[in-house]
Amino acid sequence: MKTGFDMLFLDMDNVIMKNPLNDIVGDADLEIQVDEGSSTAALDIHRNLHMCAGAFFLKSSSRTLKFLDRAEQALFAGMEEIMDDQHAINYIIHNETYARTINRYEKDEQRTPIGGYAQGPDDDRISVRVVPVENFINGHVLTNWVKTDSDNGVMTLVDDTTGEVVTELDVSLVHLNGIKNKEEIMAKFRWWMLKDDFTCPLS
Repeated sequence: MKTGFDMLFLDMDNVIMKNPLNDIVGDADLEIQVDEGSSTAALDIHRNLHMCAGAFFLKSSSRTLKFLDRAEQALFAGMEEIMDDQHAINYIIHNETYARTINRYEKDEQRTPIGGYAQGPDDDRISVRVVPVENFINGHVLTNWVKTDSDNGVMTLVDDTTGEVVTELDVSLVHLNGIKNKEEIMAKFRWWMLKDDFTCPLS
């Protein structure tokens, strides 16, 4: 990050359906995938969500360098609840002293972002944008709350309480985190194959 280059980080178990950079808005230091296990939680705009360190975009800035330093310090501080990089990242972005989430809101009439607004040019907190689960799907939601029609290439998100379709998905990537039979799923939907633009067809 010190070189000035922005970074798109993807774990090896991500399936790229189309260019994920198209879902990056560019108004936050960190844009990151949701790691919630239910569709209700993932869509809740008033929830400070658990994030997945396997799919994120990080903009090069002094705030992101400080964020990485803080995450590293948290990881090596030996705190019991922090076991890996993902725990450390979530610890930092859920601490309003270090981060603010610009597209998740307090339950108030003003629609105040979680962590509030930037406090001037000296505010060194990292700004976080949650990439919608409709675009960056995690393995937990995929397994339990997504219906996939391989005949016509349509994926839909269903409500985890009613089972009704919430929305048709416009998927850029599918992260198979938390799934043991990754290769079977990729083979089932022919995600091993690549189109000419190096993206994966749904069918």
